[in-house]
Amino acid sequence: MTETTRTAAPIASAETEPAGPPAADIAIRDRFDAMALSGGRSESFARRLATQVATCQWLPERLGPVEQSARATAATAALKELAPRNAAEALLAGQMVATHNASLDLMTRAVGDSTSVEAMQATARLGVRLMTLYVRQMELLARQRGRQRQTVRIEHVRAVDDGRVTVRAEEERIK
Repeated sequence: MTETTRTAAPIASAETEPAGPPAADIAIRDRFDAMALSGGRSESFARRLATQVATCQWLPERLGPVEQSARATAATAALKELAPRNAAEALLAGQMVATHNASLDLMTRAVGDSTSVEAMQATARLGVRLMTLYVRQMELLARQRGRQRQTVRIEHVRAVDDGRVTVRAEEERIK
């Protein structure tokens, strides 16, 4: 089954009622907020990022325009929830949303794939690889925000009567 690529319609503003999506577009039904989407004031950057995040979802034709719009809107809402503080965080957050959704979509397909065990395993492996990438992206975002996990290392040095020295090290991770 071949899926077609679609482009996202402009995000509906808070003052207007969103119209139904044209056949070739996906409507993002959410209030446009450049600061919440991109951590900055550039409307063009925020709109482009929202469009990229929305159209990077698995949106098969069989879902219909209402469900496709709901998925695209949920993806941009996830971007807002990550609350990027600047352009670098916004770009990373966009990748995180796309990676997370793609990994879960692949796992859903793997579980529902009744063609063969091999096909199911291949799809699940790809899903797991994307989940691993997502965890790395989360760690990078935490470092970007200055919330890097710190490690405290304690070394116990002990001198024995015959002149030998023993060192015992302990590590504790602080969140």
